[in-house]
Amino acid sequence: MAIGESLNERRQNRLPNEVSDNKEDIQLIWLNGNMNDSDDSLLTQTMLIELNSAAQFYSDFDRCLDLIKSIKDELIFLIVSGAFAQQLLLQSHHHRSLVAIFIFSADDQYYKPLMQEYNKIIG
Repeated sequence: MAIGESLNERRQNRLPNEVSDNKEDIQLIWLNGNMNDSDDSLLTQTMLIELNSAAQFYSDFDRCLDLIKSIKDELIFLIVSGAFAQQLLLQSHHHRSLVAIFIFSADDQYYKPLMQEYNKIIG
């Protein structure tokens, strides 16, 4: 799937200075340690790009955190895999631009208590 592979190469794990200017007021970021070139992953990335043309995709926690910290003038909607949820919440929940966090996990009951502790978690 050449189109999908080029999508992944262009958008995954970019450093903050490599992310092009966003024409939107919202920056959509997906952090998933298991992001790969599977058809399902590429389809999800394509759908997110349709929602926000500047969407960024990360499998590298530190690079994602660097991007979050670098964003000052946009609102951040973050989709994070369950594996990274607690670590990310501890290090970035206080960031002013981060307004909505969606934890992407098959076991939503496990992460429900976090919703009581962190008001930016939407689901």
